[in-house]
Amino acid sequence: MHLIYFYRDKQGRRPVIEYLDELAARKDKDSRIKLNKINDYIEALSREGTRLGKPYVKHIGGDLWELRPLRDRIFFV
Repeated sequence: MHLIYFYRDKQGRRPVIEYLDELAARKDKDSRIKLNKINDYIEALSREGTRLGKPYVKHIGGDLWELRPLRDRIFFV
């Protein structure tokens, strides 16, 4: 199991969490699908780490990777 820590900027904002909250606040089907898919990918990343491989994750370079749910991209190290 890998721990997932979400980025927090100097103002205390957490962009990924804010985006997930925005999706959760919407009532349309597309937002629900997107939110569920992102949560599924985050859970899979927590279980398997970067061993998930494509299409779930992609190595960008160095320690930088991206999580790839649908058309969204969430960068992580």
